[in-house]
Amino acid sequence: MATVLHSMLPVKSRIPRIIRTLRRATAEFPKPMGTAMVAEKRSLFELLVATVCSAQSRDSVTYPVVQKLFAVAKTPEHIARMPENELAKRLYPISYYNTKAKHLKALARMLIGRFNGRVPETMAELVTLPGVGRKTANLVLGEGLGQAVGICVDTHVHRISNRLGVVRTKTRGATGGTPEAVLDCVEFVPRHVGTEHLHTGLTEVLSMPDSVVVCAPWGDEFSLACYAE
Repeated sequence: MATVLHSMLPVKSRIPRIIRTLRRATAEFPKPMGTAMVAEKRSLFELLVATVCSAQSRDSVTYPVVQKLFAVAKTPEHIARMPENELAKRLYPISYYNTKAKHLKALARMLIGRFNGRVPETMAELVTLPGVGRKTANLVLGEGLGQAVGICVDTHVHRISNRLGVVRTKTRGATGGTPEAVLDCVEFVPRHVGTEHLHTGLTEVLSMPDSVVVCAPWGDEFSLACYAE
């Protein structure tokens, strides 16, 4: 059964209601990996590593792999010391495990050499790390530090944000990769909705690993439905 949202209200006034409705509709769905890690009190470095590893890989594959990795290596020093071929074997079967092993080795060395072994806490610094783009940085800042600086954008968030009129962009990169798009996304989520809803509202609901979000035209309006697989 689908939960359908259908409205002609202005976009800005609709957003809080949309987020609340979708969160209720998907309350029993598995939480995204980043949300689960914060609830488990994982370190900021572990969250960063897991997010780098999650690119183009399902949470259901990535999280068991990184949990096993963290049992033997959970600090930049541990990752830096681990031979790259061993790290790659431990990352298998996530996608691009060889490339991600290379990125994690370089990332760990940079954290040690440039940031005194600590994960930086600004977008500008995070995106200088190997394997870290704006989406990864937004997740680490939002989930790990509670900083509402932007929204993690994948295909679902890109399509639905455009359908809702929050942004007008043609590519996922444009939705999440330009200062104007990020500011637009933040601007359309009223301040009282809060950091939690900004990052785990639209992003969590629309990126659920076990859900399909369908947006279909309905005359001059729109319909938004969320189905459990």
